[in-house]
Amino acid sequence: MYKNLDAAILIACTKFSHALQRTLGLTCYFVAKIGVALTAVSVMLDVINYFFPFLAFKTSAILLCVSGLMFMIMVGQSICLAKAEDRLWSGDGVKPAELMPYVRSGTWRVFLVHLFVLNILWFWTGPPFHYWLCEFAERIFFPLGLVVFYYFVAVDPLPPGKSKIRSLIEKLGTIKTPVPVES
Repeated sequence: MYKNLDAAILIACTKFSHALQRTLGLTCYFVAKIGVALTAVSVMLDVINYFFPFLAFKTSAILLCVSGLMFMIMVGQSICLAKAEDRLWSGDGVKPAELMPYVRSGTWRVFLVHLFVLNILWFWTGPPFHYWLCEFAERIFFPLGLVVFYYFVAVDPLPPGKSKIRSLIEKLGTIKTPVPVES
């Protein structure tokens, strides 16, 4: 059951990533970096809430350490993503070896999906919040960022090519406008 769920989510992420790459020229590595950014927002809110509590629940030191460690790992991997994207556009479509454990770990990805769903349920059934948007970002962005990161790292990008938008812009750039004739 977990393998089927992981495969279905991975297929959906692959279709989305390939459509995005064909249309805008943005690879799956770009989307994975968005996952890192979501996690960064959550970790920053955790740090602020640890020193200056403003959310419904004060951030514990253990949660702060674990989320900070996960974020540091993801930052290190995002550096690897930048190298992978450079290698892709230079013609070498090989994934870096540092990304391979995340590609093979379907059980970890499904666990993160479950964590994400549980956080959504906990958020909606929890007590009323004073800072609704901050509570949402702190609780939901961390598992969502992890899910986005690990699924889009597992996607194989398309070979480099011109996106539809770039082709359209180049086509529009070659259209010559008539020059008005002075009389």
